[in-house]
Amino acid sequence: MFSALSRADIDRILIHSSVAVLPRGTILFHPGDRIRSFDMVLSGHVKIYRLSPDGNEAVVHIISENEPVLFNLSAPATNNETDYAETTGQTCLLRIDKPYLFKCMAENVELALSVLHGFAHQILDMEDEILRMKSMVLSRKLAHFLLSRCSRSSGPEIVFLPYEKTLLANKFGVTRESLSRAFQVLKQINITTCHNHVRIDEVRQLYRYSRLQTPNLR
Repeated sequence: MFSALSRADIDRILIHSSVAVLPRGTILFHPGDRIRSFDMVLSGHVKIYRLSPDGNEAVVHIISENEPVLFNLSAPATNNETDYAETTGQTCLLRIDKPYLFKCMAENVELALSVLHGFAHQILDMEDEILRMKSMVLSRKLAHFLLSRCSRSSGPEIVFLPYEKTLLANKFGVTRESLSRAFQVLKQINITTCHNHVRIDEVRQLYRYSRLQTPNLR
């Protein structure tokens, strides 16, 4: 997000920043909270979610390394949150004082554009993900997710799931049982799981499956 800034601008921002290492389950903010810091994920993951009237959790987005933790940018003096943000495991955050960051943004057009561009890019990625997810059967959603974590385009691969399967299911908007059935479907192309590791015998086969208009695996 800050890659286009000069070293002097970055140093100025970091004057009012700190690094926090937080355990799993740490709530960064609740609905109604006024945010006092601008957080960047250095390692780990943060889930942004809402609670339905019956108490079910709906994950809006999962934030990974080098991404900002989404918050309401409007009305910086009074904005209140509408979502929850929670760490999914041990997570390291860079925390920049938010009023100070907004002051710097008001004085530095390049910084303001850099921050806004980072948030816009993240929101567009979320919209693209939602559109893709709505048009796919679950097994293809899972295939695309696994491919996004592969380090090679062919041959065998072992993929480490960055968070537990219950959270992954919530990300797809399905139950844990439905996710398990999707993994069972992918077994037909020699994809197996062991705890939080997924073994892929041939990445190209998974890619071909992900590109099918109407997957014929059941």
